[in-house]
Amino acid sequence: MDAWVIDWETLSNCSMLVAENYATDETKVFVIHELVNDFLPLVYFFRDCRDKKDYHISFNGLAFDAQITEWILKGAIPDPNNGDDIARRIYKRAQHVIQLSNAGEFQEFSENKMQIPQIDVFKTNHWDNANKRSSLVN
Repeated sequence: MDAWVIDWETLSNCSMLVAENYATDETKVFVIHELVNDFLPLVYFFRDCRDKKDYHISFNGLAFDAQITEWILKGAIPDPNNGDDIARRIYKRAQHVIQLSNAGEFQEFSENKMQIPQIDVFKTNHWDNANKRSSLVN
């Protein structure tokens, strides 16, 4: 079992996941764009994490990063070969996740149903409490 510090970045035509192994500093970068399509290696990485019960560590990951990851693991992408289409679908999903969060609604995937166990630094330190609210820049 390993732990990976992960972060999703999503733009309208490019998505990227960076994962760094907590113990070894091994870094994996997955880019999804019309010119670079690391989608299948990304899915294999997620499946490997799931099967080995690796943890994903993130900041606000339960409300964002893990939502995107779980959505992908559930098979939301029909064509793994079109990087531009995949990036746009991920961006659209990310915007949906953000809208749910901003509206104070529940996310689609609850922590106890996620295939990859999560450690969310935002929740662990109770920064989701209005009295302690913070961001990475504060």
